[in-house]
Amino acid sequence: MNLLRLCDMHNIPVATNIATAEVLIHGLERGDLDWRNIIK
Repeated sequence: MNLLRLCDMHNIPVATNIATAEVLIHGLERGDLDWRNIIK
């Protein structure tokens, strides 16, 4: 639970199951998380 809380606090995407991991990987391929680079 602490790891999930830290990821939530620092806006770090985390997958806790296979389905979420697949969605996260496809999102990375499409560039859906590029907004993180703009903010930093």
